Amino acid sequence: MEFMLFKNLVVFFFFFSILGCESSTESTADEDEVEADINDTSKRNDSWCFYIDAKTGLSKWIEVGDVMDVPDGRFTLFYSNGNEFKKGKIESNAFFDTVSFYKPEGGLNYRRIYSNDTILELRTDGICNEYFQNGRIKAQVNYKNNLRNGLAKSFHPNGAVQHVYTCENGLEHGKFIWLDINGDTNRISHWINGTCQGENIEFHDGLKYIGNVLNGEFHGKNTGFFPNGTIESIQYYKNGIQDSSATFYHENGMKKHQSHFIMGVKDGPEHSWNKDGRLTFEGLVKNDLSVWWIQYDNYNKVIETFEAHLKTKED
Repeated sequence: MEFMLFKNLVVFFFFFSILGCESSTESTADEDEVEADINDTSKRNDSWCFYIDAKTGLSKWIEVGDVMDVPDGRFTLFYSNGNEFKKGKIESNAFFDTVSFYKPEGGLNYRRIYSNDTILELRTDGICNEYFQNGRIKAQVNYKNNLRNGLAKSFHPNGAVQHVYTCENGLEHGKFIWLDINGDTNRISHWINGTCQGENIEFHDGLKYIGNVLNGEFHGKNTGFFPNGTIESIQYYKNGIQDSSATFYHENGMKKHQSHFIMGVKDGPEHSWNKDGRLTFEGLVKNDLSVWWIQYDNYNKVIETFEAHLKTKED
């Protein structure tokens, strides 16, 4: 198994997934259209969006979708309990200007100002909770001067902690811990001024992987371990691209497989062994293509061979 890294980390508690509004009807209202009532209790929930068209000034209810696909206008989304979740403007299918976020029990929580590619947070100093639309806490973030500072946590929808980390001046800085919905740690990374740097530890399918990250990319040696502590694999990377040898082991410590890479492309000799150390496969790969290979049984008897037809000038 290759050592894995989540590249270009999106900070889940900060830039949250944007719920949008998607309409199955035409945006241009006809003369007989009746304006919607924002106090309609049958629709004030997390399944509906109250929308006001900027051009016509008419309002309507739209079922919530994954993408904002409506003309420019104003929107209001709701918690499942009927209270306002967030509201603001949509322009060119994106949040625009000021978007206000509210608490499940009511009252303003914080605001964000969207301008071109810039997002400005307007928050009071101290711990700020962010919420899912069902009212559960999505993140707990400490702010100072509208920037993230200090300990931060984000949560899975079931309430289990998803991330624990620290920030300085709005950027991730220090240890960053990732947990699954059962509370088990699946990654420990280290950040410097918003960029993953240094030792990175991951846990997958009962295996542990320890490697190095440089400017957010794998770089150098990455080693995998079985639960008993023996080495499962040793692989190498350059700026996020696999390079040099890749060696895998049986749990008893015997080599299992070895191949070679040149900047992400498999190129060179390739061998496999059984857990007793007997050769079961050997071959040669060039530019990700097999040139030849031989497969053996557990007693070194040839059971299958392959040799590619290499083109020559005469072909």
